[in-house]
Amino acid sequence: MKIQIVEAENQLAGEVPEGFFSLLLLQRLDLSHNRITGSISSEFNKLRRLATLYLENNSLNGTLPADL
Repeated sequence: MKIQIVEAENQLAGEVPEGFFSLLLLQRLDLSHNRITGSISSEFNKLRRLATLYLENNSLNGTLPADL
């Protein structure tokens, strides 16, 4: 079973919600085309099954965590 969340173009603002990091079976996360700010959290490392992550067209800054 493929577990995915698509929240593209929903005007989400602020940092990536912490709740996503507890979804350990998540395989695809699309948060593109929102107003997400801040850096890409190393908390994404908890999502071992995450194969696809879309974050384009947001206001993210910094670098990708080396272990992502």
